[in-house]
Amino acid sequence: MRILRPSISLSVVMFALVLTFSCCEDSEDPASYPNLSIQFDHYFNNNVFELNKQYVTANQDTVEILEHKYIVSNIVFINSTQGIERSLKNAYYLVKVSLDSHRYQLSIPGSSTGLPPGNWDKIRFLIGLDSATNFAPEAAPKLFTDEGMFWDWNTGYKFYVMEGRYFSKDLQFPSTGVIAHIGDMHNLVELEFDLSQKGNLLLENGKTSELVLNVHVDQLFVDPNLVNLSDSSFQQAMGGPAAVSYRQNYSNGYWVLNSISNP
Repeated sequence: MRILRPSISLSVVMFALVLTFSCCEDSEDPASYPNLSIQFDHYFNNNVFELNKQYVTANQDTVEILEHKYIVSNIVFINSTQGIERSLKNAYYLVKVSLDSHRYQLSIPGSSTGLPPGNWDKIRFLIGLDSATNFAPEAAPKLFTDEGMFWDWNTGYKFYVMEGRYFSKDLQFPSTGVIAHIGDMHNLVELEFDLSQKGNLLLENGKTSELVLNVHVDQLFVDPNLVNLSDSSFQQAMGGPAAVSYRQNYSNGYWVLNSISNP
């Protein structure tokens, strides 16, 4: 007598396996990734920096800053001992000083950026955007549209924005506007921090680590270029030598590593 056995095709088995693994990937626990917080604390002459407050620059100019923001992108983690570098994916951030705090907390979730676990002794990132992102086709979605970081009259983005007022007894009116909108690829800034000075950054799955950077806004007006705000080119710096001078100043000791907190 012949016994009839159920027949299961190979394709059905493969489909079931694919479905099983797909479900597992989709339901992967976000807590299995490391997370990172980068805290930007802004100061002016070593005092907590506040918008809409008057400060005296190194040139003895009185300035009141009404808006201060910049783009952080292309974040790379480095283990120089092992020769390993890991880049975040689709990581573009706008750091902005608010009216109620000098501190900006940049939260980087590992589940969406591919934040790599490990022990890292350096971190590198851009103030601005790489050329492919900066010169994306006009039809491409724009970053930070609500913040006006894309030029209306020029191709590309504003990497760094400072807007405010300059006060002087020599002015015809009590004050005049001051604008530094810094963009163009020759003003792209790459920063790299030696984390080993503070004990390395340890990223562990399911845990959050923190970097604290001090941002010295007063540096915008001095070293290597002493900015004289009575010079009209520094009052409307949206390109040319004045924009380069501002960029050189914030490339030099503007962002400083303060501390690292590991889990």
